[in-house]
Amino acid sequence: MSTTLPAPTRGLVRTAAASLVGAGLVYLVAEAVAAAAWNSPDYSYRRHYISDLGARTDGVVQGRVVDSPLHAVMNAGFVAQGVLFLAGAALVAGSMWWTAARGFVALAAVHAVGMVLVALVPENVPPPVGVLHRLGALLGIAGGNLAIIAAGRSGLRALVPRWLPGVSLALGIVGVAALVLLGLDGLVPPAVLAANGGLIERVSVYPIIAGELLVGALLWRARAGTDGRR
Repeated sequence: MSTTLPAPTRGLVRTAAASLVGAGLVYLVAEAVAAAAWNSPDYSYRRHYISDLGARTDGVVQGRVVDSPLHAVMNAGFVAQGVLFLAGAALVAGSMWWTAARGFVALAAVHAVGMVLVALVPENVPPPVGVLHRLGALLGIAGGNLAIIAAGRSGLRALVPRWLPGVSLALGIVGVAALVLLGLDGLVPPAVLAANGGLIERVSVYPIIAGELLVGALLWRARAGTDGRR
């Protein structure tokens, strides 16, 4: 028989859920606000990269005109998303035995470090410091997608539907595959990448956001005959 989670565990799980949903919503709102403020020519979700929104100075980056007046909003969104994701993962670990969620927490930490690097070192910072932006993007995207996969296979299984591990795996695979397409030279023809680079990048990032929102929503509704400790 299914019963409501014990109060202490329920509080942690609800707070974790709010953190994960908040992470996804903060990111989407920051991106939309920064994109809406973009100066002429209009920002293209298909052609422009997400990092274009965080560029602190106007100019041309890899053939794309970059002019983002609200770059601070996007960079704040990067940081908030990473920190809230990590907080959500840590709270999940606090609601069950640590060993059941340590992979989720570790990968969420990798993701958070990457997002902070992306925000602190925008894409148009020259080398050698500018290399940290690419490193941050790699850590943020790869770590985030792997964290979503790990979330479905952690002790969360006691609290969420049985189909979540399969869905989280599919989301992570899509995200990592898009990252590989974006990162390895020659896999995508230059002309296609120039016209669709932003779209491919979003296919690598949005599975993380979708995973945050999905896991957070499911945790908020969690009811189980166990407190999730395994």
